[in-house]
Amino acid sequence: MAHYSIEFPRDIAQGCQAILERRDEVVMLASGHEESNQRWTHARRSWAAGLAIRSHADLAKVVELFEEVRGRANSFHFRDWLDWRSALAPGPITPTDQPLGSPITGSTEYEPAFGDGVTTAFQITKRYGLTNPYLRPIALPHSTSLRVAVDGTEIVSGWTLSPTGGVLTFDTPPAAGLPLTAGFTFDVPVRFSDSSLSLEWAYFNENGGSGMAPDITLIEKRLDWLS
Repeated sequence: MAHYSIEFPRDIAQGCQAILERRDEVVMLASGHEESNQRWTHARRSWAAGLAIRSHADLAKVVELFEEVRGRANSFHFRDWLDWRSALAPGPITPTDQPLGSPITGSTEYEPAFGDGVTTAFQITKRYGLTNPYLRPIALPHSTSLRVAVDGTEIVSGWTLSPTGGVLTFDTPPAAGLPLTAGFTFDVPVRFSDSSLSLEWAYFNENGGSGMAPDITLIEKRLDWLS
């Protein structure tokens, strides 16, 4: 599966219904107590786009994208208007908004990154919660929005961002013990959920359509190294 720097229409994305899924199992024991098993380390997002398509023009945009990315064969950019910034809106993006991430040994989870004088590459992440924080790897940060800080001081050069994957690499390893942070806006890599689109012309009848809304779902594409 290839990824293309093509974006799902932002105006249509604003009307999509977001679904956040974690894969886990909860088993009730004979005693009434429960045991849980977390199957996925990272949540997976999806979006129902059918009801967001309000006109023939909207539909034409989505059909064009579907054909260009060859159905569900390849992924593309999507703006999740509910969650696309390192800082809460309408606050400004700052270089200390979020910690960069370091992989936890033996896990696909991340923890806040600190310099060690050796490592140069770190994952762009967004933290959720403080008591039991979860660091979400961000695959498609916008390079034009990215602000980086080492120990609270903004660094405007001396680093590069990978085209996809969200890996930030310093030219020189940050000194040991220094916290590494970043601020950014971002997209999500997604694909169409199906190899076909079910469409009805009657739904867009200008005199009051009665057909079924298009059934179109977008699914987040995981980074290859995540589970």
